[in-house]
Amino acid sequence: MIALPNIANFFVSCHSKRVYRKSTLMVIQKKKFNKIKMILLEKEKTSLWLANKLGVSQTAVSKWCTNRNQPTVETLFEIAEVLEVDVCDLLVRKFRI
Repeated sequence: MIALPNIANFFVSCHSKRVYRKSTLMVIQKKKFNKIKMILLEKEKTSLWLANKLGVSQTAVSKWCTNRNQPTVETLFEIAEVLEVDVCDLLVRKFRI
């Protein structure tokens, strides 16, 4: 029987064709999309517009839209109100298989 490496410990970069060792499967499963970003695009609004409406910096909104940071629960409700969507529309649901 051939021993195969644990797929959770590897991440292949399509751009550089190098193999990077990672400790969790989270990197492989990380989504490239963001609900706030998607809704902004659908409503033809910018992150600067959202930042001005919420009274926060454009950097904060940018971090939310790139998944580098997450808004607080209170801010999430404010975002939903400004974007005129249900707060559930801003959440990513995970399903178990």
